Amino acid sequence: MKQLYSLIALLFLSVVTYAQTEQYEFSIQYIGVNSGTGNYQFALVATPDADVTNQLSSDMASMISVPTGYSIGNFENGNSGIPSTEFLADDYGLNSDAGDPTFYVNRQVPTSNIFFNFTTGTAIQLVLFDVIGTTPPTSGFLRLLPPGDGSRLGFLPDYINMTDGPSTTDRYGSQSTSENSYNFATLGTTSNRLENINIYPNPVKNELNIKGLDNELKKVSIYNVTGQKVIFQTDGLKTINTSSLSPGVYFINLETTEASKTIKIVKE
Repeated sequence: MKQLYSLIALLFLSVVTYAQTEQYEFSIQYIGVNSGTGNYQFALVATPDADVTNQLSSDMASMISVPTGYSIGNFENGNSGIPSTEFLADDYGLNSDAGDPTFYVNRQVPTSNIFFNFTTGTAIQLVLFDVIGTTPPTSGFLRLLPPGDGSRLGFLPDYINMTDGPSTTDRYGSQSTSENSYNFATLGTTSNRLENINIYPNPVKNELNIKGLDNELKKVSIYNVTGQKVIFQTDGLKTINTSSLSPGVYFINLETTEASKTIKIVKE
């Protein structure tokens, strides 16, 4: 019987340990031009490397730099479910190593209980934000700064705390090497073309057509309303086979080298 209890305890510890092993990759996603403000809108994204089930989200933060004369604000809800009102963009008067002003985008004291239930590889939009200035920037970069660049703050600059059972731990793992900066000199041109892209028919049955980007389109992803990626395609991007999708609402994300755009579609 003692051996049985020991085995049960070992299995329990294994389950707890497994549940706490996932880590998140941070990245920045270009959403498009905010129709309400006219500013460029982005998302701070965390992508888990394992399934996440009923985990209570806690405080989280990352450092983002913008061109001189611009700031970060106008937070909006992403697919994480975290209220945008819980996020701040603190300006500590610090510049990045490249000399650009830096903002500490953070959810310091959660006031709501938001549980994460996402599958491996889901791009979780922690929060959406605008790059704010007199006019949209036409030069310079938006950068997600690596942890070492923010060490001058005197505290951990990039983290995402999750509560699983009795403990809260930091699940930050790494930063994306491909989606960590945007060049505003080229973003405006690509963004204009993305705004004029034509996706039809919508509602769609078995085949979705994409026109307007010619050979610039690099990736197409379709997500369901829970944020799960259900279709991913890197070739033959003018036509997407949607016959495998169940009827309902989905979001299609179109990515070029410089920008991306997300559009809601309906499957009949």
